[in-house]
Amino acid sequence: PRELTPDQRRNLVEDFVRQELGDQHAYQWAIHTPTAALSGGEQPHAHIMYSERRMDGIERDPDQFFKRYNSKNSEKGGAQKMSGGKARGEMKQELVELRKRWADVQNLHLERHGHEARVDHRSFKEQGIDREPEKHLGCSEVRALAQQDITALLERRAAEGQHEREQRAVSSLIDLSGDLGAARAERDRKQAMLSPDQLRAGME
Repeated sequence: PRELTPDQRRNLVEDFVRQELGDQHAYQWAIHTPTAALSGGEQPHAHIMYSERRMDGIERDPDQFFKRYNSKNSEKGGAQKMSGGKARGEMKQELVELRKRWADVQNLHLERHGHEARVDHRSFKEQGIDREPEKHLGCSEVRALAQQDITALLERRAAEGQHEREQRAVSSLIDLSGDLGAARAERDRKQAMLSPDQLRAGME
């Protein structure tokens, strides 16, 4: 997230790597912070590269580690991959769950540092947002845009963001009023069960 400082972003990535990979995988990571082609602000992002093969306590040299896993005699083969034997649908679901955990870690860090912004791993459709995803523009396409087109695109982004924030605020009010109505109904139900003497004692 842009909201975080470089040190806070580093802590975020370290937390995520510790959570997801720990001492079970070989990995390396880096944070890059280029300038955003359209808005001109920072565009921080992390690259995390890891081996899918799990550490299993068997001593192997690097050449053996990456060889095919031997299910009958694991000491003679390479380390087993996380995806070994899994169906395509299962791996897809695991990817969705991984994206959610990444969003959850980011939101935890955003909250910790006092930011209201939050990340949602779901698609617009799953979030109930009636908007087509924006087409990704590469550097060459951005350079080909006229300044007035860039301005119009950034203004549209800002307007859509504001509209979605207002919709969320309205939804929150509706949820709150629903909770209030339920609370009042529960209060009335309990009062209806009390005797006149109990009601008087409660008012005193």
